[in-house]
Amino acid sequence: MIGRNNRPEQPNYFVYFYTASHPIFGDWLKSDIQKYKIDLQPDYRAWDNPIGGSDNASFAIHKIPIVWFHTDGHPDYHKPTDHSDKLNWEKIVEITKASYLIFSRLANDKY
Repeated sequence: MIGRNNRPEQPNYFVYFYTASHPIFGDWLKSDIQKYKIDLQPDYRAWDNPIGGSDNASFAIHKIPIVWFHTDGHPDYHKPTDHSDKLNWEKIVEITKASYLIFSRLANDKY
C-alpha cells in the first residue's frame, strides 16, 4: 500500500510501521533518507504487536520482526474507485529505494 496520497499537502508522506522491539529498523530508515537524499516524509510508528489485517500479521504472530510501508488510508482504499491514475509514482519510486536499503540490511547486517 505505497502508491496513494492521503494528504495532498504532503505528497511524500507515508507511515512506517516496524516492530518496537527492533528500534534499529527506524534508525536505518532515518539514516538512509538522509544519506541517500530519499525524498520521503515518514511517520515512524513502532508497534509492540504488529498483527493488524495486512500480510505482516502472519509473521508478527510468530514473533518475526516486521517493517511495513503504508501510505495511510484514503477515500478509495480497497474500493473499485481506486484507479492507477491516482497513484503517486514518484513516491512509489522513493519508497522502493528505501525498502531496498532496509531489506538489504536485513539480509546482510548483524543486528
